[in-house]
Amino acid sequence: MILLTLRSNVQKYFKEMKSYINSTKIPKWQTNKNRCSNCAYRDYCWSE
Repeated sequence: MILLTLRSNVQKYFKEMKSYINSTKIPKWQTNKNRCSNCAYRDYCWSE
């Protein structure tokens, strides 16, 4: 019984995380650094 409850909770949390990740708009990694010059995710794409 406890394992079933734990499993359902874990599945629920994974569904919530997946929907959050799908709803955020993080741009793909760029090979052209000039395209990232004014991007808010510059540190995500290019660590300086």
